[in-house]
Amino acid sequence: MITAACPHVLVRDGKRFYVDDDGEQKNIRVYDVAADGSLTNGRVFGEEKGAPHEDAPDGIKVDKPGHIFVTGPKGIWVWDPDGHHLGTIEMPEQPANLT
Repeated sequence: MITAACPHVLVRDGKRFYVDDDGEQKNIRVYDVAADGSLTNGRVFGEEKGAPHEDAPDGIKVDKPGHIFVTGPKGIWVWDPDGHHLGTIEMPEQPANLT
């Protein structure tokens, strides 16, 4: 269940829709997009818990190969299309968005 959805992004092929839950859950959810545009099969894609005082997932972008970039604790978290956390690009200040 999403407690506080913030940024979201539709993957270029139009088949997946990602949502940052920046509330208590602090996770990234993914939904399949049906032919009629409805969202189905919602599931947790990745978790960015961090420490209690650290920011939750916020800005989100997807590149052409399908890597997901999400602002989260300590920087920009990078995920592969299957939900594996590849690493975090640490930033000197907490990023709040991706454009």
